[in-house]
Amino acid sequence: MPKIIQYIVLLILSLVVSVVHADDRMNEPYGSRYLNYSINTMWNINYDLDSNLGWPTSLYPKFIEDVNGDGMAAAVAFGKPGTFVSLSNGDSFVGSTQAINNFGTDQYWDVEKHPRFVVDLNGDGKKDLVGYGMFGVYGAIYSGTSTNPQYSDFKIWLGQFGSEQNSGFYLNSNFIRTFRDMNSDGKSDLVVFADTGIQVALSNGNGFNAPTLWVDNFGTDNTWNNTDYVREIADVNGDGYLDVIGYGLDAVYVSKNNGGSGLSAPERWTSQYSNQNRSGFYKNAAFIRTSGDINGDKKADLVVFADDGVYVAISTGNGFETGTQFPQRKEPELLLD
Repeated sequence: MPKIIQYIVLLILSLVVSVVHADDRMNEPYGSRYLNYSINTMWNINYDLDSNLGWPTSLYPKFIEDVNGDGMAAAVAFGKPGTFVSLSNGDSFVGSTQAINNFGTDQYWDVEKHPRFVVDLNGDGKKDLVGYGMFGVYGAIYSGTSTNPQYSDFKIWLGQFGSEQNSGFYLNSNFIRTFRDMNSDGKSDLVVFADTGIQVALSNGNGFNAPTLWVDNFGTDNTWNNTDYVREIADVNGDGYLDVIGYGLDAVYVSKNNGGSGLSAPERWTSQYSNQNRSGFYKNAAFIRTSGDINGDKKADLVVFADDGVYVAISTGNGFETGTQFPQRKEPELLLD
């Protein structure tokens, strides 16, 4: 049989197989592409657009975190009168408990102005609530049991970085305000990508220490803005301390953590996936550029959802290898003479 005819036959067979698979999936529930239909079971009747007068994400942030330290992630929703928690029993999220009458829209917490998080502030293995409010950073400690979620001791943890302070200087559109454990003591610390650089305020378990400038880069004064440039916090060299990754204009830069007391000056780790790479191809609005430990060596790698697939650049601890498509694309084998 001529080679061209073999190729045409293989192409037709592949199209037939694709159509058969597509027809099979038409009958799957909720458009699922998996044969295990149980993944579509309802875990909780709350927190969706139709329940309890609606829970739009534009008003009410929601998280999945292990709040009570039992090893199972719970559903946490910052609602209207306060914050609600539904604990997991392994098969579903149980009920909906108002765990504190704060951090809600009734207390003037707004998605556009007041980022809220579910993190461990005091290192006890349970997840607490914390948020950048109008006049500072506020926290509440998990005080519930394994079956009854509750938060208490709501108070101000740091009187800085609030939305109404410095004439409304700290806006979500300009600065990243978040929390990560920067000194590896088990407690989440305050991290702000501000104008002059990265400000960090370490948690002492009962409040945040005075913030200090950990590196004079990655801020708006150095042209890093939320519209064009992605910045990540991850351990790129596997030393147990979180570093900073920035997808910059001409390269991907890394600032290494100096043992929990500061960050080194940024270093160029690769020119791939920068804003200028491929003639300005990588735009935040079109592609996801992030990081994660892909090969299990404890070092964070670059992960890019591009136009034709997912690309990964493995960290060597001192740089990123050339990015490759993950998994590797394989061309169909032809049975040729």
